[in-house]
Amino acid sequence: MSNNQAAWVDRPGEKIRIGTHDLGKPGPGEVMIKNVAVAINPADCLLQSTGGWVDKWPTILGYDLAGEVISTGTGVNDIALGQRVLACALHLSLKDRAFQQYSVVRADVVTPVTDDMTFEQAAVIPLALATAAAGLYQKGFLDLPLPKTPPRSKVGKTILIWGGSSSVGCAAIQLAVASGFDVVTTASTRNFGLCSDLGARVVLDYHSSQIKEEMIQVLRETEVVGAFAAISTLDTITTLAEIIAALGGGLISTTKPPPEDLPEGVFARMVGATDYAAVQGQKLFKDYLPTALRLGAYKAAPSPYVVGDGLKNIQTGIETLAKGVSASKIVVTL
Repeated sequence: MSNNQAAWVDRPGEKIRIGTHDLGKPGPGEVMIKNVAVAINPADCLLQSTGGWVDKWPTILGYDLAGEVISTGTGVNDIALGQRVLACALHLSLKDRAFQQYSVVRADVVTPVTDDMTFEQAAVIPLALATAAAGLYQKGFLDLPLPKTPPRSKVGKTILIWGGSSSVGCAAIQLAVASGFDVVTTASTRNFGLCSDLGARVVLDYHSSQIKEEMIQVLRETEVVGAFAAISTLDTITTLAEIIAALGGGLISTTKPPPEDLPEGVFARMVGATDYAAVQGQKLFKDYLPTALRLGAYKAAPSPYVVGDGLKNIQTGIETLAKGVSASKIVVTL
């Protein structure tokens, strides 16, 4: 694919420029997708501004994509040409990035999109799903049983998810419920309905000056298996740690590095957003998600917020996300 256009970042702190990127052909176990919609994640903002973990420049960013399959490599038998799909770019190479007209991704992180779902909605799902799964299912983290559709029978235990209306929070709520757990989460009052619709049993207002006490009171009534800081800041992780300590201790999965001085009996570990999907993509994007989408058991949430069309608007999307959004995910159509 020699005429492929991509959104390049030449070095940390520089804005995106549009240039060509020759993809070649998909290799064994790979799929080439013509991208129709891509979503912006906090990781994209971080990598553009600071360089993060990028080890070679210039680079192409982007993890979330949805579009149509135009080519498959050998060994790919479950994905058809022309099929509408979503995929998580694992950043294994420059062709495995979302912010370009065409992407080549591993087939085990590609999921068919239902006819009633738009590409914009589909683009909301992949990385949030992968990140939530990394915190919920990996050994050394919360290590929950894998999700099923219909959901597993209730196990009578609860998980605390901080930031339920965020992209990762929405995914974590749905996955935890599908694994048989009750969910207690936080959100602003205007997003209570969203979290409840996704399956949360209790939603508390994180703006409350008594949020810690309110959370402890609710959670004392059940067995708590741990917490997930879908929104990870020093304040949120510290508050979660104090709550978990009051309940006897346990593990917190975070999306950013946790502080070192945690209360006795409380442990926190940062997930790698694509770590679980890179190893167990089949279980997530093949065994669970297709059926869950088809039966309406997994929803594309939060809603997409389309900021523009074309690769030139990737920069607009990154800048919009950096300013902050609530209960929505920034999407660019291509």
